[in-house]
Amino acid sequence: RFHSQYPNIRVEIISGTGSYQEMEEYLLTAMVNCSFVRMPVDPALQCVPLLRDPLLAVLPPDHPLAAQEGPVTFAQLEREPFLMPTDGNNFDITNLCKQFHFVPQVAFTMHDDLSLLAMAENGLGCTVLPGLLLNNYPHKAAVKRLETDPSRLIGIATRANQTPSPLTT
Repeated sequence: RFHSQYPNIRVEIISGTGSYQEMEEYLLTAMVNCSFVRMPVDPALQCVPLLRDPLLAVLPPDHPLAAQEGPVTFAQLEREPFLMPTDGNNFDITNLCKQFHFVPQVAFTMHDDLSLLAMAENGLGCTVLPGLLLNNYPHKAAVKRLETDPSRLIGIATRANQTPSPLTT
């Protein structure tokens, strides 16, 4: 339907490694016209907030914390083997570590969020993942709120110094 309404528009979806930092770089270098981003963004970009995405604790299904009433604390997570995203994909967790003086016991480091989810499902440790990911993939892992209900703000961005194409407005 889109192509019948806009026959002269070519859409190319670029995901690269999937990091928001990489998506910002694609925008800044004019490789793309618009991108989903984690806010705040570089001042050279203009951004419209779209949604707040909760960051959640992901545990093996039979983990004792899975049955706990209430949210999981960072002090509790510190005592568990932790599944850490690789550099470039760990911005949210790194911020949580700074904010809550959380020093995870990193057992495994993995680039792919779905692999981290599978590792948690299979009892290899605990991690923190965004709700958008957890709500859109079937899994058997236990998902719990974290203390203070941390989240990330997702927006759509374009370059601030250029008139966006009509397709992106």
